[in-house]
Amino acid sequence: MSRALRIEFPGACYHLMVRGDHRRYILFDDGGRELLVETLGEVCR
Repeated sequence: MSRALRIEFPGACYHLMVRGDHRRYILFDDGGRELLVETLGEVCR
């Protein structure tokens, strides 16, 4: 069963979870984490 749709509106804050299938890690080093943070920053701007 999938989760309910997220209610979206301008200025809202959302909690992000970064996890792979079966709760496996998807980021294994600082380079991957930095890339994720940079990409999220670009999207938010």
